[in-house]
Amino acid sequence: MNEELNNLIAALREELTQYGEVLALMQEQQELIINRSANDLLLNLNAVNEQMERVAATRQQRELCRQQLVASLGGTDETTFREMTAMLPAEVQPLLDGDGSSGGASGATRRCGAAGSTGEEPAG
Repeated sequence: MNEELNNLIAALREELTQYGEVLALMQEQQELIINRSANDLLLNLNAVNEQMERVAATRQQRELCRQQLVASLGGTDETTFREMTAMLPAEVQPLLDGDGSSGGASGATRRCGAAGSTGEEPAG
């Protein structure tokens, strides 16, 4: 379970990083609109689209990690993120609780295997 938990935490961090990149591009886009920089805006739009593809791939990776953790905990395909968190030992639940009161596990980004997604977003 520890490996699956660390993989999920790393995947959640990576997903957050990718969303941060989208935010930066959107802020740049806003400036380009204000400054009426049409050519640069077209380049930015392409960059946003490419980044959204990276976000989707990262989301699929996170979902795969979630599914693997749920399976290691004895859950089913219908187990929600919140239910999965409740299945974890009490000392690690704050890592995924989503209330912002704790950090998370440290470590390099890990891969969970082939990507697949059910589209479920983490509950907060």
